[in-house]
Amino acid sequence: NKKKKSGRPNNLTIEEKILLTLEYFREYRTYFHLGLDYNLHQSNVYLTIKKIEKILINSQEFKLPGKKILTESS
Repeated sequence: NKKKKSGRPNNLTIEEKILLTLEYFREYRTYFHLGLDYNLHQSNVYLTIKKIEKILINSQEFKLPGKKILTESS
């Protein structure tokens, strides 16, 4: 038996979820303010960002430069 999830389902498309995550990374907006734009509760914004972030990291295509490279380019 699977436990039934409570609350509203997240109705964002995968494209919207990626855009939401990129807006969070780019603009450092709060979960609350992103939630207003996407009609989601801030806890759903957080969960969506964490899920997309995990997918991107596991894909090996999403890598941020290390601290050493950032300090060398200055």
